[in-house]
Amino acid sequence: MKIGIDYRPALLSRTGIGRYTREISAAMAGLLAADDELRLFSLSLAPRAAGLPDPPTGSARRSAGRVVAVRKRFPGRLLHLLGRFGLAGVETFTGPLDRFLYTDLVYPPLKTTPFCVVVHDLAFMRSEEYHGHGFGRKVWKRMAPVLEKAAAIVVPSPATADDLVHHLPSAAKKVRVVAHGGEHLTAAAGVEARLPGEAAALGAYFLAVGTLEPRKNWIGVLKAFESIAQSAPRAGLIFAGTPGWLYEPFLESLGRSKFRTRIRLMNGVDDRTLAGLYSHAIGLVYPSLWEGFGFPVAEAMSLGCPVITSNRSSLAWLAGDASLRVDPDSVEAIAAAMKRLALEKTLGEELALRGQDRIKSFTWTHAGRATLEVIGETID
Repeated sequence: MKIGIDYRPALLSRTGIGRYTREISAAMAGLLAADDELRLFSLSLAPRAAGLPDPPTGSARRSAGRVVAVRKRFPGRLLHLLGRFGLAGVETFTGPLDRFLYTDLVYPPLKTTPFCVVVHDLAFMRSEEYHGHGFGRKVWKRMAPVLEKAAAIVVPSPATADDLVHHLPSAAKKVRVVAHGGEHLTAAAGVEARLPGEAAALGAYFLAVGTLEPRKNWIGVLKAFESIAQSAPRAGLIFAGTPGWLYEPFLESLGRSKFRTRIRLMNGVDDRTLAGLYSHAIGLVYPSLWEGFGFPVAEAMSLGCPVITSNRSSLAWLAGDASLRVDPDSVEAIAAAMKRLALEKTLGEELALRGQDRIKSFTWTHAGRATLEVIGETID
């Protein structure tokens, strides 16, 4: 079986889809059967993000299969134009494929290869406040026809499966829930995870991880911290995440905060630094308004960091009773949970142990094996 993967997000982004693409490709590469091949489609003119690892072609030495990175500078728009007229497709560069796995919301054209699609979340269909006016309709118009033609659709949680079937009932029979892994930072934590000086200077701190965008609810976290700052005078707050979209109101609120000296904003941290931040935090505060999975929650649990998260979407399912679950629309509820973690040491210790136990069920090996099985089922 020759499987192609849209590997471009893995080379361009540190955030969720990029992380998923790197980890699932590496996991699948280590699980290939003797007659399997994995071809990582990586055509793009966009510059590769600094510090990201190379494609997992070395994994082939540990498996019976072959892994090939198909890399070339080529304009994506031109490929789409050529594909529209049947003049080129992914296979032009990868060679013949049995199946192709789309990992992002942009779908490079295929000539004849049947394909599977990963849908990470449909938050953009829930509220225009998350991404801006018209964004969701534009994406869905491009996405729905692809899903209709897909041989299988892989989603990371029951919440995303429910959302997908709600918007596209015809997809119900081909949706498969394959949870992401959560242990990808443990290796970084084992090689002297870095704690930046600006974090160490704060002493105790809460950690918020994720793209700066409205859906992550960072203004709510900021307000909650401000409301407990006097009763927890030794606590600080670190936001670790790169700017996304519609983030200006958050930066304005941050700049006006009377507790600004106890707050840090860190962009583009590498895995070792991120592991260090989790390992030394009072707890992760992640009351996102909607998620398809929730990598920060999984990462925090894997590193023994107590978790405060939302009582909705995939987050309640992922974190379970290994977290303090709150109404993300309630600043008071977020603040109360933060105050408990700041003042109750035994609570943090208990949540850390529960989290480490729970995350054992979410591994990239399991995700890679399940994804290969889903793809294989579409051939059998």
